[in-house]
Amino acid sequence: MIGKQNVIKDLHSLSDRLSTQVRTVALGALALSWGLLIGESNVAKSVASASKKHLLVVGGLAILTMFLDFLQYVAGYINNHKLLKHMESSGLENAQYDYDSYSYRLRSWLFVGKQVALVVTVVWLLAVVLDWILNSS
Repeated sequence: MIGKQNVIKDLHSLSDRLSTQVRTVALGALALSWGLLIGESNVAKSVASASKKHLLVVGGLAILTMFLDFLQYVAGYINNHKLLKHMESSGLENAQYDYDSYSYRLRSWLFVGKQVALVVTVVWLLAVVLDWILNSS
């Protein structure tokens, strides 16, 4: 059996790793799409000429993904700041998150949203590359 504190610790670790992976993969998708758009090789020029608009969308989605990640941390900061102010004004050493607060719910939605945005970004990029591979013969 596993205790609640271990589950919470594992969730924190997993969410941190997921966020790191989201940033890394989104940055990679942005770099690949941008590299194909500005690349001088024959392959890059071929992909860009066939899929310029799609590569721009992929780049935009990658930036959106990273912005959602940023906004998640802003919402988390606001949520924790409010909780700390409440604890200090009430003289509390321990308190509970307000799971119904706007900032807490926004933080949760942004966590999921950035992952969904990343999946859309990567699938779109893979579709562009696969389409080029299948049609370049």
